[in-house]
Amino acid sequence: MSASQTILAFAEIPPAIWVVGGLVALMTLLAVLYSSVVEKKALEFEEAAKTLNFEYLGKMPDGLPKDVARFGIFGQGNLEQVDHAMRGEANGIEVTLFQLSTTGGLGAHARVTSQTVACFRTDQMNLPWVFVRPNAVFGKQPAPMGMSELRLPGGFAERYSICAEDVPRAEKMITQQVMDQLSASAGLVCAEGRGEILIVYYPGRPFRLKDAPQFLQDAFRVFSIFKQASAALPPASSSKPTEEEAEPSAGV
Repeated sequence: MSASQTILAFAEIPPAIWVVGGLVALMTLLAVLYSSVVEKKALEFEEAAKTLNFEYLGKMPDGLPKDVARFGIFGQGNLEQVDHAMRGEANGIEVTLFQLSTTGGLGAHARVTSQTVACFRTDQMNLPWVFVRPNAVFGKQPAPMGMSELRLPGGFAERYSICAEDVPRAEKMITQQVMDQLSASAGLVCAEGRGEILIVYYPGRPFRLKDAPQFLQDAFRVFSIFKQASAALPPASSSKPTEEEAEPSAGV
């Protein structure tokens, strides 16, 4: 086909086809640009992981460990995705940082919520099963099944709710020092601990590198005070999950 024939052929294409073709081209371009942005962002997180001497895991293709996936932060939506995961270990303490995105609702009512998460694991602590939740985010919700809410001083109780399975043991751990450290956090920090695992997260806040230093400071502060408080507790019969309890939540 000559150049003139090609031009004439295109000239005969109805305007509606051009509109559809233009939309397809635009969507293709946007997909390419989005892919480029995602790739660039992943590279930035990978470089950050190297700076911390962490292993970069990205989307964690092998999934979360079973004993982590059972925690309450997971299984809260129809679809969950882990991004920007990185893991490091020092002095017997393993730390995994990642973003957890959860999709709740269906169709036009679907909403994606992201959390910045730090998961600490060490055999140097044995925590009772405990939830720490800011009331500004979750309101005054009833305690999860099998747990009871701790009685807390008025000022702290206005800001946080704490629930536990073994209330007497948890009350010994949630000292005034623990409450002061939680109150000192720059963000509204949530935490859930059990056995040798403690998960600390900023609810509703995606994992941004510019926020990472402050988040790490808050997360390590909470971890340190929980680890210290756990060391002062009498031994528990067992805070580790059974195989049945350790099954991952749907979508993880």
